Amino acid sequence: MSGTEVGIAIAGKVAENLLVDRIFNPIWNRIARVFKWKTNLKNLEKEVKKLVAESESVQKFMEAADRRGEEALPNVKIWLAAAEKYIGEMKLEDDEDKAKKKCFLGLCPNARARYQISKKVEEYLVDVTRLLKEADKFEIPDFYCPPKSTAPVNKGFEDFESRTPDLDRVMEALRRAGTDKIGVYGMPGVGKTMLAKEVARRAEEAHLFDAIVFASVTKDPDLKRIQGEIADKLDLQLHGETEFGRANQLKAYLKNKKRILVILDDIWSRLDLDELGIPFEEKKNEASSIGEEQMQCKILHTSRFLDVLSRDMDTNQNFDVRPLRDEEAWELLKKIVGDEIENSGLQLTAMEIAKECAGLPLAIQSLGKALRGKGSYEWRDALLQLKKPSLENFTGISANVYSAIELSYKYLEREELKQTFLLCSCLGQNAYIEDVLTYGIGLSLFQNVSTIGEARDRLLTLVSNLKSCSLLLDGNSDTRIKLHDIVFDVAISIASKDNHGLILTHDNIPKKWSDREAMGDVKWISIRHANISELPDELECPQLTLFYLASKNPSMKIPDNFFRGMPNLRVLDFTRMHFSSMPPSICLLKNLHTLHMNRSVIKDIAIVAELSGLKVLSLSGSDIEELPVEIGHLTQLKFLDLSYCTKLKVIRPHVLESLSRLEELDLQNSFNQWDANGLGNQRNASLVELKNLHYLVALDLHACDVQLVSEDLFSERLKRYKIFIGDVWSRWDRSFRSSKILKLELNTSISYEHSICMLMKKTEELHLEKLKGVKNIVSELDAEGLQELKYLYVQNAHEIQHIISSVRQIPSHAFSSLELKSLFPFSIARRLLKLEEIRVTDCSDMLEFVKEERQGATNDIDIAEEDPNFELAQLRSLKLQYLPKFIRLCHENEETNDSSSSPAPLFNAKVAFPSLEELEIFGLKKLRIIWHHQLPADSFCKLKILSICCCDKLLNIFPSYMLARLLTSVEELVVVSCGSLKEIFELGELNVEESRAVVNTMLREFVLVRLPRLKHLWSKNPSGILTLRNLQTVVAVGCQNLQNMFPASVAMGLQQLEVLNIPVCLMMKEVVALEEGDETVPRFVLSRLSTLKLCVLPGLKYFYPQKHVIESPMLKDFYLDLRNSFKETEGERLGKFPVQLPLFSIKKV
Repeated sequence: MSGTEVGIAIAGKVAENLLVDRIFNPIWNRIARVFKWKTNLKNLEKEVKKLVAESESVQKFMEAADRRGEEALPNVKIWLAAAEKYIGEMKLEDDEDKAKKKCFLGLCPNARARYQISKKVEEYLVDVTRLLKEADKFEIPDFYCPPKSTAPVNKGFEDFESRTPDLDRVMEALRRAGTDKIGVYGMPGVGKTMLAKEVARRAEEAHLFDAIVFASVTKDPDLKRIQGEIADKLDLQLHGETEFGRANQLKAYLKNKKRILVILDDIWSRLDLDELGIPFEEKKNEASSIGEEQMQCKILHTSRFLDVLSRDMDTNQNFDVRPLRDEEAWELLKKIVGDEIENSGLQLTAMEIAKECAGLPLAIQSLGKALRGKGSYEWRDALLQLKKPSLENFTGISANVYSAIELSYKYLEREELKQTFLLCSCLGQNAYIEDVLTYGIGLSLFQNVSTIGEARDRLLTLVSNLKSCSLLLDGNSDTRIKLHDIVFDVAISIASKDNHGLILTHDNIPKKWSDREAMGDVKWISIRHANISELPDELECPQLTLFYLASKNPSMKIPDNFFRGMPNLRVLDFTRMHFSSMPPSICLLKNLHTLHMNRSVIKDIAIVAELSGLKVLSLSGSDIEELPVEIGHLTQLKFLDLSYCTKLKVIRPHVLESLSRLEELDLQNSFNQWDANGLGNQRNASLVELKNLHYLVALDLHACDVQLVSEDLFSERLKRYKIFIGDVWSRWDRSFRSSKILKLELNTSISYEHSICMLMKKTEELHLEKLKGVKNIVSELDAEGLQELKYLYVQNAHEIQHIISSVRQIPSHAFSSLELKSLFPFSIARRLLKLEEIRVTDCSDMLEFVKEERQGATNDIDIAEEDPNFELAQLRSLKLQYLPKFIRLCHENEETNDSSSSPAPLFNAKVAFPSLEELEIFGLKKLRIIWHHQLPADSFCKLKILSICCCDKLLNIFPSYMLARLLTSVEELVVVSCGSLKEIFELGELNVEESRAVVNTMLREFVLVRLPRLKHLWSKNPSGILTLRNLQTVVAVGCQNLQNMFPASVAMGLQQLEVLNIPVCLMMKEVVALEEGDETVPRFVLSRLSTLKLCVLPGLKYFYPQKHVIESPMLKDFYLDLRNSFKETEGERLGKFPVQLPLFSIKKV
C-alpha cells in the first residue's frame, strides 16, 4: 500500500471516529435517555439508598463522638451536610409523573419528559457516586448504640387510686406550654420518688421529650456525682476534672437536644442549675425566640419542703403528694404479707399497724416485709412500739415512721445483715457495691469466707436480702445500691447509737474531736463532702476500726502523728485528697486491711509498703504516674485496684509477680505500656508476670498488641475479666453487661492452643476487630461453638465470610448462652440489599428482627421521619423457628399503629418483602396477627410457600385485606398445632368492591394438622369470592372441631384435586357443606382424584347432605374406617365403586 493510500486510510478512520464521537454518540445518548429513564431511575434509587445508609452511619459516629466529648473532623461535617442536602433536595416525583403520561391522545410516550428526567437522574448519579467514594475514605468505626430508654426503671410502683389524679396533673403540666419548672412535695416516705419515676416512664412512652434524665440530689449534694449520674443516663463521657468543666460539657450536649426533661429528686436547698450543667435559661431564651414546641427544657423537682420548691427553685406549679387512704394502706400491707393475714387472727392488729404507718408506703413496705411470717406476739409487740416510739432529737421524720424503719432493722435475723445495712449508710445514699465489699473485707464483716470472690457472693446475697426488706433499693446502675432518704437518716441514727459511729455530712469541724472521752468509744468515723481545713495533730480513738474522709478542701494536710491513736484501724479511705507524701504515723496501722485513696493527687506512696497486713489497696482514679517498687512487699494483698489511673505509665518489672496472694487486679482504663518479655532494657512489667499469680481469678487489663500475649498466659482459673487486646480499644464502660469480656484486635492468626482461644471458650461478651486471616469465626476460633457467649460484636473484619459456615461443623450446644434480642439495628438492616436467606432458630430471648435505634426526634437524620421504611429486595426465604418471645419483625411507627393496646402484627409497613417466596413461622408463642392491614404494595406478592407451626395464640392465617394479595401467589399452605386458630380464611370484612372480584387462587397443597379450635375454614360462605381451581392436595389431620371442608360452590371447582385425606376430625359432619337456599343437584367433577381417605370420623354422616353427582374416574386409593356410622342420602347407590357405601349419593365414579 502506498503512502497516499495509507494516509487516506488513516484520514478515513479519523473521520469515522470523529463522526461517531461528535455526531452519532451524542445523538444516540440523547435517544437512549428517552428509553432508559426507568433503568436510570432505579439505579439512582439504589445509590441513594446507599447514600442514606452511609450518612446514617456517619451521623451515628458523630453522635458517639459527641457523647465522648470529641468533635468530628471538618471534612466529615462538610460531607454530611452535602449528603443531607442531596437527599433532601432529590425530588423526582413530579418528573416521574410527567414521564409516565402519554401525549397525542395517549398514543405516544412523552419523549421530552422522559429525556428530561433521565438527564436529571444522570446528573444526580454523578454527585451521589462522588459522595459515596468520598465516604469510603472515612475511617468510621462501629459505635456503641446507647440504650433507647433514658427514663429510670420504676420497679415496685403501685398505681393507687388516690395517686392517679396526681399523676394526671403532673403529666398535664409537662404538656402545657409555659410551665417549665414543676414541683412535687410531700412527707418523707410518701412516694414522691416513685411518682417522679412513673412520670418519667409515661413521658418517654408518650415521646414527649428527646432526653429524660433523673438524678438524686440528697441533703448534701455532690455536684460531680449528680453530673455523672446525668451523663450516665445520656451515655455521655465527661472528661473534665472540675465541676465547672463537666458542667460546660454537659450544657453543650444538652443544648443540642430539642426537648429535655430533667428530674431532680430529693432537693433540700437551692441548687444552681447552671453550675450543675443544665442549660435551663439558655433553652428558655431559645424557646421564646423560635417557639415553645421546638425547643424546651423542663425541670421536675421533688422535695419534702414546699418553700424550697417555690422559693429556692422558683417552680411554676407545685403538687402535693398525700399519704394513702386507710383502705389503700391496708391493701398494700395485705399485698406484701399475703391475703392469709385476714384468716390468721391477726387482721385487727395488722389493720392498726397499717394505720400507724400514717399512709406512708415506705413505712408499710419495710415493716410489712419485716413482719411477714412472724408470730402473733411479734405483730402485737410491733404495734406497741409503733404506738410508743422512742425517737429522740431527730427532726424531719415522724416518730411512727422512724419506729417502723427501726423495727425493720431490729427484725433482721443475722448480725451480718445489720452490719451490712449500717455499713451502706456509712458510704452515703448511693454507695458503690465494690466499696461496701472492700470495707466489709477490711472489717472482717463476712463470716466463713476466705477469698474475695466468696466475700462478693456473700455481700450480693446480703444486699438482695436487704432489698427484699425494702431497706435497700436498686442503685442508678448495677454497680451501686441506694438508700431511701428516710431509711438513710434512720440508719445513720442507728449507727451512731449501736456502732458508736460518728457519721457527719455537714460542712463543719467535728466538735466531738476535742472530747477525748466521747471519742474513746467511737468505732466508725465517716465524714463526707466536708470543708475541713485541718485535722487534729493526733486523734485518740483506740476503738476506731473505720475512718472515711472525703474533703472538699484540697489543701487540707494530714498531721504526721494523726494516726498514732488508732491502733485498731482496719479500714482507711481518703477520697479526693492531695498527698505530697503520706504521714509517717500511717506505718503504725499494723491492723489496717483496706486502704482507699481514690481520685486523689498522689506523689509518693512508697510508705504504704510498711502496711504488711494490707489486703485491699485501691488507687482508682488517682493521678499516680508510677507504681512504687516497694508495693511488691505487700505479700498479703488480695485486691489491687488501679483502674482509671490514666497517668500511670510505669510499673517496674517483678512488682506485680511479687504480689503472690493477689486474687483481683483491675487495670481498666489505666496502665497499658507492657514490655515484651526478655528485653534487656526492660523498663516496664511484662504480661508474663501474671502467670506467677497463682491465686488470680479476676483481671481487667489492656494490651496494645496481641504479640505481647504468650500462648499460655491466661489461666483457666480466671472467673471474671475484662481484657482488651489491640490498640483500637479506647472505651471502658464503668458498667458492663457481663463479667467475662474479651475485646480482640487480631492482625495475625493464632492457634487453637493459644490462651486467647482458651479464654474465648468461657467469654460472655466478645468484641472482634479486623481478625486477619479469619474467615469463619466459630470453626477457626472455637470449634466448640462459644457456648458461654451472650453478646457478640464484629467490626472492620473484611475477611470474615461466616459466623458459622455450616451447622454441621459445630455441636448442637454452640452459642447456647447467647442472649440475642434482635438481629440487626435499623441502620444496618436497611443496607442488606443483597440478602437472600434468613433463618433464625432457637433464640429464646429474641424479641424482634430489626432493632429500632432512634431515641425520639433528634438533631440527626431522623430515620423514622426521613425514610421510615425499607425493603429486603432480594430476600427469598425467611424462616423464624422456636422464638418464644418474638414479637415482630420491626418496631412500628406510632402513626401506623391504630391502637397501643392491640397486638403487634409480625409484619408491618416498615419492611417490604417484594421477592419473598418461602416463609416459615414455627414456635412463635406470642404471635397473634401475622399481617398488618397496611403493607407495602409489592410486599409478599411472590410468596409461594407458607408454613406455620406451634403458634398457640394465632387467630387467623388469611385476613380479608390479604386474600387477594396472598392467594394469587401462595401455592403451598401448611398449618400445624396452632391452638387458638378458629378459621383459615377471614371473609367477614370484605367490602362490596372486594366481594365482587373473584380471587382465582394458586393454592396447590393445603395441609392442616392438630388445630383443635378450628370449626370452619371460612368465616362465611366464599361463594363468588374465591375459587380453589388449582388445588391438588388436601390433608386435614386431628382437627377435632372441624365440621366440613368445602361449601358446594367451591367443591364443584376442584377439577385438579388429586388427594383428599381427612383422618381424626371427630366433629366433622360432612365433607362438602350444603349452601343455604341451594336446591339443585350439584355435580362434583373430581376428574383427577386418585386418593380418598376418610378415617376415624365418628361424626361424619354424609359426603354431601343432599342428592349429588360425583365424577372421579382416576380414583385408585380409597380408604374408609368402617367403624364410622353414616346416613344414606336419597338417590342412587354406588355404581362402579369398589364397595357399596351409604355415605355417597352418586351417579358416576
